[in-house]
Amino acid sequence: VMVQFNVQLSSGNPATFLLEVNPYWAPLGSERFLDLVDNHPDFWTGVRFFRVIEGFMAQFGIPAKPAVAEEWRERKILDDPVIESNTKGTISF
Repeated sequence: VMVQFNVQLSSGNPATFLLEVNPYWAPLGSERFLDLVDNHPDFWTGVRFFRVIEGFMAQFGIPAKPAVAEEWRERKILDDPVIESNTKGTISF
């Protein structure tokens, strides 16, 4: 499943990136992620990359609006069993 994100870079320029979601690797995480994409667009409004380690990873996904973050804070999901490792170019959720 491919998901396109439209983003604004720190320079103010718009850009896009594509994520491939592989439900086989993480069925519970994939289901939650796709639910947020398909049914909860406010979750993503204003989300920023908040930690970037060059050559390793970037983290994002904390809602910018405190009320939205509070709503989702307690909606925990179980961890998926590890099938693939977090190698360069992968995203964990």
